[in-house]
Amino acid sequence: MYAAGWDGRPPFTPVHQRLREDPSWATHALDSGHNLMRDAPEDLLKILLAGR
Repeated sequence: MYAAGWDGRPPFTPVHQRLREDPSWATHALDSGHNLMRDAPEDLLKILLAGR
């Protein structure tokens, strides 16, 4: 899960970019700050439930 809504450049951008190109990884980006459960709970829940 990549929190893309940080002020400035998120510190995990290089890792997210590398892993999204790797077919063995499933990545998701949300327009949220670090606390996804507080800032984007509905979007996070949809992603988690889709992975069942």
